[in-house]
Amino acid sequence: MKDIKELEGMTRNDNVTEAENKNEDKENTLLEKAKEKYKDVYELTTEITEDDDEPVEIKLLFKKPNSASFNRYIKTSSKNAVKSLETFILENIIEEQKAELLERFKKYPAMPLGLGQKLLEVLGFSNNVGLKKL
Repeated sequence: MKDIKELEGMTRNDNVTEAENKNEDKENTLLEKAKEKYKDVYELTTEITEDDDEPVEIKLLFKKPNSASFNRYIKTSSKNAVKSLETFILENIIEEQKAELLERFKKYPAMPLGLGQKLLEVLGFSNNVGLKKL
């Protein structure tokens, strides 16, 4: 016969698994809707660690940036690079996640730097460029 602590542990594990499944279903539904609405959708995942705590994984969905959005970013980046990058990101995140991302930017002000670099890679930006004198 199973002991009570073991049964309690099973119930907790079942609850965690159920919550994870609901979260995955929600993410899949959001992804499907985004693909229908925007065609080209990119999932950007970032991991943030605060004060030696467990890392927090954040998944965001973006539509493919267009040239006009990139040109606005370039035009305003000399005035305020971080704000310009933040605006570029907000222009390209799917509408359903924009409010959540704004809250994250308040909590993590450096977050746009990492996200923006990855999003710019979709347009051809690369740190891996070689140059040699011939």
